Amino acid sequence: MPRSPHGYAPVLRRFRRVFAGNSPAGRNRPAKPSIRSRDTRVTAMYGTRGRRLIAAAAATLIGLAITACGSTENSGDQTKSGSSSAATTTTGTPTEAPNGQIGRAFAANPAIVSPHSIPFDSYTRLAPDKIAVNFQTGSPECYGVDAAVTETSSTVTVDLKSGTLPEAVGKMCTMIAVFGTLEISLKAPLGDRKVLSAK
Repeated sequence: MPRSPHGYAPVLRRFRRVFAGNSPAGRNRPAKPSIRSRDTRVTAMYGTRGRRLIAAAAATLIGLAITACGSTENSGDQTKSGSSSAATTTTGTPTEAPNGQIGRAFAANPAIVSPHSIPFDSYTRLAPDKIAVNFQTGSPECYGVDAAVTETSSTVTVDLKSGTLPEAVGKMCTMIAVFGTLEISLKAPLGDRKVLSAK
């Protein structure tokens, strides 16, 4: 091997570099990964304009999500307010029909099954201490009515209830609407007291 002016040191260094690169340890050594930020990678893939479009789309999606949540909360508040208003409306004021009974005559039946309150739209004076309330219900072959009356010095409140006749429980009923009338006796003359519907 020829000797260089600087001796054997440069040759040995070159030999070490070549040997290190060809050795198994050198060949299997993983390359050092390049570290780039997410913004740099997005810019490299889509360009600056693509990066701006992605940011704008993300902002739009966030805005839509916030709007949807707000709408849901407002809907919930409106539903609660409507329920509260409906709950406070417990009585109605029927009109007086002076022309007599206008519906099919029903007799009070305390034995009706699953009674529930129903409204009546009008009433008629039959005597100083008797009125008839006019209402709408189902087929008389299946449904009956009953009433409870609360009297004060200024009002007469009628809680009219409809329910299934005992003999019609479990039977098929015709789905029709019938206008009916129920006579109610009062404890005192009606006078100028106001008639109210409990429903």
